[in-house]
Amino acid sequence: MIIDKKGKLFGKINIIDFLVLLILLVSVSVCVLKFSGIIGNTADKTTKITYTLRAKAVRSVSCDAIKVGDKIYDVETKAYLGKIKNKRIEDAYEYVNNADGTFREKAKIPTKYDIYFDVECDAKVNDQWYYLSNEKGITNYAVLNIYSNKIEVSTTVMNIKE
Repeated sequence: MIIDKKGKLFGKINIIDFLVLLILLVSVSVCVLKFSGIIGNTADKTTKITYTLRAKAVRSVSCDAIKVGDKIYDVETKAYLGKIKNKRIEDAYEYVNNADGTFREKAKIPTKYDIYFDVECDAKVNDQWYYLSNEKGITNYAVLNIYSNKIEVSTTVMNIKE
């Protein structure tokens, strides 16, 4: 008999406890599959995209180390993220607080620069993400820790164009 007189499944576990445990396991499984990207993360269509990365407040040595034509990779997954097509260097600025806690205008950071560089690669696209190398998902303002053969730097995705 599957359920005995005391309401226990196989005489060992209460049916209510079993149902709660089953619902919990199904919920956790769905969350893991959904957020790990195993279910529904990529579309069938591969598209060439260009996205702009910004490395904020880096030294001039870092600016010189990033070259047009360099291949870049993700630090965490070692996935190929594309090839640098264009590079733009601007002075770095930050907001400075007054003594009363209000913000003053931006102040230039001496000897620091912001680098904007365009990266081109093939990506799989769905309604929420662009997947680079079938494993690294990016959106606007995502943080990417990247490296090339000469430098490792933290960057922010500023925009993505198909």
